[in-house]
Amino acid sequence: MASVEISYWKMSDKSGVSDCFNVNNPKVTNPKYISEGFCSYFTNVGRDLASQIPHPKKPNTTYLKHRNTNSIFLRPTDPFEIYKIITNMKVKFKV
Repeated sequence: MASVEISYWKMSDKSGVSDCFNVNNPKVTNPKYISEGFCSYFTNVGRDLASQIPHPKKPNTTYLKHRNTNSIFLRPTDPFEIYKIITNMKVKFKV
């Protein structure tokens, strides 16, 4: 998908809001087309920038000299997840 280029012209009034934008070169004043241009830009900007990041030549393990095998990672949770786990547990009684 082609990237979207957006620029604007400063207005002479002091509102600080422009009503004329450049969306892929033509000047656009229609609010619908301006909003579609911004939507397209912000929808694709992450993917476009990520595609420009070069892939590393070495694996990340080359930079991690001293691995800690005694570490643990716990991902964040919420009360609903805990409730769901507890309610799904089998109840066992021992005397």
